Amino acid sequence: MYKNNNKKFGFTLIELLVVVAIISLLSSIVFASLNGARDKARIAAGKTQFSNLTSVLYENAYVMWNFNEGVGSATTTDFGPAGKTGSINGITTTFVNGIKGSGIEFSGVDSSHVVSSTNINRTSESWTMATWVNMNARQNIFVSHGYPFLKITLSGGNADFSVIYYNSVSALPVEVKEDTGRRQLYTWYYVVATYTGSELILYVDGKEVKRGSFGTDYFRNAPFYVGRHSDPGSPFKGIVDEVYYSGRSLLASEVQQLYAQGLERHQNLAQK
Repeated sequence: MYKNNNKKFGFTLIELLVVVAIISLLSSIVFASLNGARDKARIAAGKTQFSNLTSVLYENAYVMWNFNEGVGSATTTDFGPAGKTGSINGITTTFVNGIKGSGIEFSGVDSSHVVSSTNINRTSESWTMATWVNMNARQNIFVSHGYPFLKITLSGGNADFSVIYYNSVSALPVEVKEDTGRRQLYTWYYVVATYTGSELILYVDGKEVKRGSFGTDYFRNAPFYVGRHSDPGSPFKGIVDEVYYSGRSLLASEVQQLYAQGLERHQNLAQK
């Protein structure tokens, strides 16, 4: 009998589909593992970056107040190395919801403020002053070390943020003010001012809004105020949280990172 030795062997359509499915499954597992490794590396890098930034902030801090003490507390704790606790003044100064935990609300009178327990002696020419702020009125000073201080100013009925420091060369105050006129009441903003030794830079919500080149600042040994200036007459009405003051000028990338971290905490609270 004749046998056909030329029979062709091959895969059926079902077998091919099974092979393709197995390859796709293996590929997805491999890619998932690679993505997981990348995410872990990114998270680890982020934690390292945050740890390094936190260390830098801590080492150079004059004041680190977060106002999480709660109702009934007469002082606020300083989490920086200086240990400058703040005395909470005024029966209308109250704890409310802040960016993270509690913030502190001021009623717009001179007696409503927080002041450092002792003078802060800033011996560094460069500095950074930063805080989250939520204003109920479009005016007045909300953080002050005499000079410098952070302020809300009226501009044609609208509000702008500004920073003012004392120029030791001209012996006159110098102001750097944004000119947007768009700042709203009852809205959280992250306001940062830095002085590099020659440039005064103002940031709002992680973005540079104004800068100016000026002569040197002079050293300051004075109380640190939140809610008004050291000189009565400019009380703030609104909420302040996460106050930071240091003898180091922060980089733009560091300001952006601090804003992002605070914004994330604020959004998480809003979603709860």
